[in-house]
Amino acid sequence: MLFADWNSVSSTTWLSAAQHGETFVWTGTDMKRYSARYKGQARKRHRTLVTGAGLDINLIDADESTENSRLSLWSWQHPTSYGDLSRRAERGGN
Repeated sequence: MLFADWNSVSSTTWLSAAQHGETFVWTGTDMKRYSARYKGQARKRHRTLVTGAGLDINLIDADESTENSRLSLWSWQHPTSYGDLSRRAERGGN
């Protein structure tokens, strides 16, 4: 998905956060996907990043589905920008 135009990609994977308790976190260069089994560890590891994004880590830790979905959406929106930057860098653009 990083190298395809965003409007040409269809994915519902981001919904697994609400449906299956998974946690998605965009680290700045990588999309991390954590199963429900490892969500506590993941949320602890990425706490600063999540709060820096303006999300409520306490609600996420409590498995509040709306806030966890917000984290998922926030995470899935960022690779598109990163992909755009990567393609420009490969072509020698800014």
